[in-house]
Amino acid sequence: MLGVFAQARFAPGPDRFTSSVRLDQLHELEEWVKGLRSPRWPEHLGGPYTIDPGLAARGEKLYRSNCVACHALRDPDGRFPQNLDVASELDPNVIRVVATPLEVLRTDPKFLMNFGAKSSADSLADLVSAGRDDQVPRPALLQAVVRQVIGRTLAEQGLTPGSEEFQRRLAQLGGFRRAAGAPPLGGRGYKSRPLDGAWATAPYLHNGSVPNLEQMLLPEEDRVDSFYLGSRRFDPVRVGFETGPGQRRFEFRSEQSDGSHLAGNSNLGHSGPRFTQTTGQDGAYRDFLGEERRALIEFIKTIE
Repeated sequence: MLGVFAQARFAPGPDRFTSSVRLDQLHELEEWVKGLRSPRWPEHLGGPYTIDPGLAARGEKLYRSNCVACHALRDPDGRFPQNLDVASELDPNVIRVVATPLEVLRTDPKFLMNFGAKSSADSLADLVSAGRDDQVPRPALLQAVVRQVIGRTLAEQGLTPGSEEFQRRLAQLGGFRRAAGAPPLGGRGYKSRPLDGAWATAPYLHNGSVPNLEQMLLPEEDRVDSFYLGSRRFDPVRVGFETGPGQRRFEFRSEQSDGSHLAGNSNLGHSGPRFTQTTGQDGAYRDFLGEERRALIEFIKTIE
């Protein structure tokens, strides 16, 4: 709700949890978005955009050995793995994704730190369990606000909270359903989505600190510490936008002049075993070879 710049009233009183949210219209937009498909690699452009089938096949083997546990692929019926624990008749297509703990992924923590920080409960104190210092995790505050605003909106439409019709409408509006238990607010990790269309989403990592797929598959210590953003010229080999200086481009830096990483801009993480390494013939992990990186990139181009 707040992500679409809506306003809501939180203070106790007759107008509490009224909002500017247009719930039905948001639902219509979400239903429309469900019909979108990821962009297909533009092989029709020829030249460097032409897929090498043999190289892509070798990349698929590497992908299935090292990447698919987090970044799922479609099954032969064209479906991604489903989360059957939360899917319902009204909302059957719930893709199962993996949340990798920050301690394992080791990417920049600033986003999670901001989202998982605590704030004063203030006028929401009657809805959440605050500590002695009146501080509550922000996800708990967000959950309470969204639940109450949606509940009031549906109640104003004549639906009784807890009724069968009320629950049916919740199931329609974005996959709401009765919670099986307390929300997992304590964990810290990033979700790993399927990589269909990922070729078109550079720069990479959640903070955009890695310019292209080639850099993404390098060990973290070998990645560039700065590059330029603003180009619309695509590099089909490295799979990302051109990163050199130019007119109306600005420099992204992951490090400060003293070598320390800028808060929020770190390009570390997603490196090491099963990230930028695979097992060799001796069973030990080693960095991807150049040809293996090229094969993985070639396969990722084909994921739809």
